[in-house]
Amino acid sequence: MAKKRGLEFVARDVECVKENARHIFEICSDNVNYVNNPEGLLNIIAVIGPAEFSGQRFEKAVLCEIGLGGKVPYARLRASETKKVPRRNKEFLISEKQYKQVAALIFRLLQELVDGRAKNLNNLSRFALSPRHWLARGKKNPQITEVAVIACKGIKFSVDCRDIFLLADFYWAVFQKYARRVQWVAKAIYYTARNFRWDLNRDFRTSVEFLWIQEFLETKLPLRFLRIAALEALPDGKANLCFPYIAEALGWDGLPTKEWEICLSVLPNPFFRVGKIEISIAPGMKEELRKIKLKPRKYVIFRVFPSKDVVQARDRFLLEER
Repeated sequence: MAKKRGLEFVARDVECVKENARHIFEICSDNVNYVNNPEGLLNIIAVIGPAEFSGQRFEKAVLCEIGLGGKVPYARLRASETKKVPRRNKEFLISEKQYKQVAALIFRLLQELVDGRAKNLNNLSRFALSPRHWLARGKKNPQITEVAVIACKGIKFSVDCRDIFLLADFYWAVFQKYARRVQWVAKAIYYTARNFRWDLNRDFRTSVEFLWIQEFLETKLPLRFLRIAALEALPDGKANLCFPYIAEALGWDGLPTKEWEICLSVLPNPFFRVGKIEISIAPGMKEELRKIKLKPRKYVIFRVFPSKDVVQARDRFLLEER
């Protein structure tokens, strides 16, 4: 947390957000007021409300920001030589009570923004070839075929890592989206590893089964912490003979992942806040940062998908065009 700031600096950030943010939720005691500013330069969702910092009380402060599209929370913006928006300071954290007041409204707005944009996109859905992994009866090795599927694009949002309540709900939604797939992948790994002849003292890491499991994990679960979740979900757990080999390939030390720990910190009854919204995480960025040894960023980029009704309507239109 930054050093203690005076009232004028906090008021400056509030006025900056009120003037430039496109979506604002203002918490006033037991009420939440929503302000839509389509002409705003900052494509963000901002939450304003009372806060306290180092014994100093503020009636209005910027509690939370969510970046929409490619925008980053709290970042400065230079629209032109004359139109500039300064960087806001992350001095305050939204309280549990305040978050419960505004959380459901935030997720509802996110879904409405995605659905509204999706209805106007001609490329919302596209046909793509997806590998299909399956086990044929009587065949020793798993089979792979390519099937044409309709892939739906989502829209990116960024959340500051210090907004732990919001971050926990987002991760909870991600785990809910992939829960059934994680269980299915775990069973496929179990039955594939069982085909390996462990009694012949061969190296499992050079086997066809191991190579297939690696490709299968990368194809079906795009995020590393979901692959680890599938490994943990094996029917016989760590007792499975393939467990240490796959854990080594994933670079996992056996401890709970940071994403899972954040998910466990979620507040009670997350479904009433999140609803049926589908959320994933934009993969690949953390691995790239690790390779080039840059300082890790302070936000996580999520991808929110259109609701099923909007997707089905667009897919019917796409199929008719074909």
